[in-house]
Amino acid sequence: MSLKDEEYYGPSDLLCGNKVIIYGRETLIYDCDEFTKQWYSNNMGIDQKPLKLAKGRPNVTYQAVPSYNGYGTPEDSLGSVLALKPKAPKVDMKKMFKQDMHVLRFEAQLVSTEPDDETRRFIISFYCGDDTIQIYEICDKNSGRIGGRFMERKK
Repeated sequence: MSLKDEEYYGPSDLLCGNKVIIYGRETLIYDCDEFTKQWYSNNMGIDQKPLKLAKGRPNVTYQAVPSYNGYGTPEDSLGSVLALKPKAPKVDMKKMFKQDMHVLRFEAQLVSTEPDDETRRFIISFYCGDDTIQIYEICDKNSGRIGGRFMERKK
């Protein structure tokens, strides 16, 4: 094969908007750097202008996460959806050690249409270390209700 049989590209072939074949594939030249633009302007009198390319819309599919199955915590159920061999959810140890001593307590009253329930009072405790909540009911003496834990500590 002689040199005349080979094909070469020159500066006039490498303009923005031209297509060239590289290793058997058609390639579009859509932009060049500032030095190349300056060279074409000084040597060939051509202003290289970049092409605006239309971006294709990504093909994104959404798979709904199934509801909580009742085993373990909701984080455990989500882990079994995301991985074949689920790992235990990571605990923010830095937050737990820093905020574990802080408990926010609020007094609450039940809003109800029953007149007997309007006198019920509760203490809501929010544990900052692990973002859990616990509710205690405060009962008056001889009210007929058993006070104590209304809702166990949970997320």
